[in-house]
Amino acid sequence: MAYHGYRHESFYALSADQQRWVMQTSRDIFWQILGIRAEGFRTPSGDWHQETPAILLDAGVAYSSSMRGDDRPYLVKINGRERPLVEIPGRWEMDDYASLAYTREPNFPAGLDRTAGYASTLDNWCREFDGAMDEGLCLTTLFHPKISGKPGRIMLLDHFFDHLRRRDDVWFAQCRDVASWWRQEHSDEQ
Repeated sequence: MAYHGYRHESFYALSADQQRWVMQTSRDIFWQILGIRAEGFRTPSGDWHQETPAILLDAGVAYSSSMRGDDRPYLVKINGRERPLVEIPGRWEMDDYASLAYTREPNFPAGLDRTAGYASTLDNWCREFDGAMDEGLCLTTLFHPKISGKPGRIMLLDHFFDHLRRRDDVWFAQCRDVASWWRQEHSDEQ
């Protein structure tokens, strides 16, 4: 389970105190409603401020899946902190918004957004997956219920998941498991 802001804020635009308020409020809600403490974080806006990693550690977050800095997880070291934050980078091309929420080209007639066709979207996702697997990379998806949670799009996801399951060398894991594994594999770098 991971935090994703309180009101879908841009963490880059928030002061450190405002970020702390969002994290504390979110943490309280998770505890009161779900009875859990989340271990992860995905920034709502795909960016963060310089202070954000330390604020996340203070909030008990062990990993983030917010940035796009690599094709594999990496450690975000924070001055004065013994334990780094594990970043599990997302991929824009694996974000359903990029294909299914809107595209701006071609802009004809002017003012109308477009979405990609399902066949093209499935082909793109499958090719990204195949390429990542052939290179031994991490492929993190970003699917939103309000975008992919429609009957036709759920069928699209079913076809995509069928493609993923055709390989027997894939580790399907939650981000917390990837972060734990990465931290263990790179314990000498911490």
